[in-house]
Amino acid sequence: MGHPDLSDAPVLILANKQDLPDALPPDIIRNLLDLDEIAVCRAVGVVALNGDGLAQSLQWLLGQLPGSNRAERLRQMRD
Repeated sequence: MGHPDLSDAPVLILANKQDLPDALPPDIIRNLLDLDEIAVCRAVGVVALNGDGLAQSLQWLLGQLPGSNRAERLRQMRD
C-alpha cells in the first residue's frame, strides 16, 4: 500500500470464518496487519459458507468508489 497511486484506495478486509470459536475478531486482524495508517479501511467479520457479512461489506466498498451511482452499481452486481 506504499505506492502513491494507492494512497486513496479503500481497503476492505474480510475476516472469514467468524462462525468458528477460535476466529480472530476483525479489529484484531486489522491491528495485526498494521492498517491504522490507511485512511479508508474497514475490517468486517464474515462467514462465507452462509454469506453473513458479505453483502454489507460489498455495499460499503461500492459506496467508497468515486464517480458512479451506488444504486446502479448494486443493481449491476445483482444481475
